[in-house]
Amino acid sequence: MKPIDQINRVLKKSSIFDMLSQKGKNLFFPNKGILAQGAEAKKNAYFCNATVGIATQENKPYSFSVFDSFFNNLEKNEVYNYSSSYGNTELRQLWQQKIIKNTPSLQNNPISLPIVTAGLTGSLSAVSEIFFQKEDNLILPDQFWGNYRLLFEVRGEVNIVNFQFFEKDTNQFNSQDFKKVLHESQDKVIKVLLNFPNNPTGYSITKKDAERIFATIQKLAESGKKIMVILDDAYYGLFYEENIYKESLFGELSQLHENCLAIKVCGATKEYCVWGFRIGFITYGIKNGNDEIYSALEQKTSGCIRGMISNCSTVSQNIMIKALKNSQSEKDSVIFFDLLQKRYSIVKKILNKKKEYSDYFQPYPFNSGYFMLVKLNENLDNEKIRQELLERHGIGVISLGNNDLRIAFSSVEEEQLPIIFERLFEVCKNQ
Repeated sequence: MKPIDQINRVLKKSSIFDMLSQKGKNLFFPNKGILAQGAEAKKNAYFCNATVGIATQENKPYSFSVFDSFFNNLEKNEVYNYSSSYGNTELRQLWQQKIIKNTPSLQNNPISLPIVTAGLTGSLSAVSEIFFQKEDNLILPDQFWGNYRLLFEVRGEVNIVNFQFFEKDTNQFNSQDFKKVLHESQDKVIKVLLNFPNNPTGYSITKKDAERIFATIQKLAESGKKIMVILDDAYYGLFYEENIYKESLFGELSQLHENCLAIKVCGATKEYCVWGFRIGFITYGIKNGNDEIYSALEQKTSGCIRGMISNCSTVSQNIMIKALKNSQSEKDSVIFFDLLQKRYSIVKKILNKKKEYSDYFQPYPFNSGYFMLVKLNENLDNEKIRQELLERHGIGVISLGNNDLRIAFSSVEEEQLPIIFERLFEVCKNQ
């Protein structure tokens, strides 16, 4: 039996097979391919190993001395070698342990071993390839990261269907519209992407909101609907208020129902401030999931990685392994959290104190993450405001749809924060 037939036979036993795109159904990891044969030779070739396309000297990767000086604390194998398309096994295990530690609701429900990808964008690109095909619908809030358009709408030719993120009257998460859009879906598989803390608003849902989301999805799953929920957890852990639901929704959704597949997309990028390392992860969870099912999904995912970029940065992975095993990383995480929470608190105080700002712009609710978003009054033009802030005052912000401006307080020093809003007020007033 061909490897693809073996993998698909396993997934046909669950609801997952119907969730795959045609490309996803055809994906497999070439177990007899170059990488697999190379791995076999690595274990057993005692004389020499002529399988892998690298240059070696004295059984180590050959390297230029100019590069060696930059990696004094790493072995050559940790820097120059190719990595597996699955990712470094130790890193995958460490990240899985981190997910379980941070997600008490997982309890004893098994999840897949994370697959290493080239950052969050790499994770989402792989998910798009495996699970989406032309004309599929993807349900998103109307406040979403602009790169989703390139990833899903442009490259994947997927239709984006929006629900209203905030209720108009209360400015709370619009769980009713979320429920309405899901219930109105006629798709064979309902596909949803949720991102908390949300980019661009910097908003995370409350515990009650989370319960309503779970209830909506569970009811649909129990009715026979197949549902796939992608959790973009890029800014996980940066929760600044007590009433926030402080776990990834992945924990509950991964054990909600056999018809609900939860896909956690996360990474070291924002959590550990290693934006240029490009280390992301894809992790799967489904009720009654087992090693056989997860192995099949991991093979398809690594096959996708193999076909897209072959493998991810070896040196980045090995540095992350050392960091995750070092207790200092947890201490550094606390310091970083305190830094951003303080900036968040300053922005909150500024906006609460300066009531006159509301004559020209209103902040959307925000309580987490890197960003906050303001909506300008109808008579103002956000692109003109953005350009004037930049040209006259040297202040950079992002203009988005709905006449909104996104401000990343994560990249602004404390003493600069009051000035940003004061200049924004002045520019709006004089337009």
